[in-house]
Amino acid sequence: SRRRSSTFAREYDLPERCFPAEILAAPPPTQAEALRELVRRSASAHGIGTVKCLADYFRLPPAVVRPILDRLVEEGELLPANIEGWTDRAYLCASA
Repeated sequence: SRRRSSTFAREYDLPERCFPAEILAAPPPTQAEALRELVRRSASAHGIGTVKCLADYFRLPPAVVRPILDRLVEEGELLPANIEGWTDRAYLCASA
């Protein structure tokens, strides 16, 4: 964990003292799984946004985000939307 001392110096601790053993033992996500989760979180935080908006939230390249958005639309997590006054297609988080 990270905290600050009374003099505002950063203090750190070991992961094994901060996280449950099952979390530490879990395999790390693949790059594809990690990118998908970042895009899902971006869409959830925005509620609605364009490819550029959703990619920029985590500073991802739009070319990487575009196919992930397409899959999330196919799976029903995102809905394509046209917003009056916007030139680019938007994506609405289905849970928004």
